[in-house]
Amino acid sequence: FASGAAIKNLTLDASTITGQYYVGGLVGSLDGGSIDSSHSLSASIAGVQGVGGLAGQIYGNAWVYDSTSSGSVSATDTQGSAGGLVGLMACCGSPTIQTSYSSADVNGVGNLGGLVGWMQNGQIISSGAYGDVTGGGDNVGGLVGKAGQDDVGSPAVISDSSATGYVSGGNNVGGLVGENTPYSVVTDSSYGNADVDGSANVGGLVG
Repeated sequence: FASGAAIKNLTLDASTITGQYYVGGLVGSLDGGSIDSSHSLSASIAGVQGVGGLAGQIYGNAWVYDSTSSGSVSATDTQGSAGGLVGLMACCGSPTIQTSYSSADVNGVGNLGGLVGWMQNGQIISSGAYGDVTGGGDNVGGLVGKAGQDDVGSPAVISDSSATGYVSGGNNVGGLVGENTPYSVVTDSSYGNADVDGSANVGGLVG
């Protein structure tokens, strides 16, 4: 757990990290503060819920900038919130991911994304995901599994971002976003270029 910390110019290579809740390649939970020009490469990250290649969850006004992840990420909970870069972007502030990328493969049940598993609010700007995302449940997306949350007071905004790779799941499966709730906005030339496979509510851009 890091509160208000600045993590900069740090790289971890070929790490194996296993936990239960809020498990990340560099940090489990980041409350405010920043991750800047830092990387988790060829990592194997596994947990129950809130699992990310770089951070398990970010919230408050946390900021991730110019950072990357690769390897594999997995979560076992049905609402796993697992992402190639960040598992959960949580409410109570406006967390931001900017010019950051993941090529990690993500596996689990639900709320899975190539970059972020569940984006409750905040912003993703000029970022991308290039790994495969495979879920056995709902809300699976090439970039974000689920975007938006009805009781946080501000929307989830995705701009100028993209996803490629293979995406599969149950219901609400999209090349960019699995479930795009009324509390989220996708704008500014964001696109999905993924192969998508699901049961119901399946789309090249949004499930």
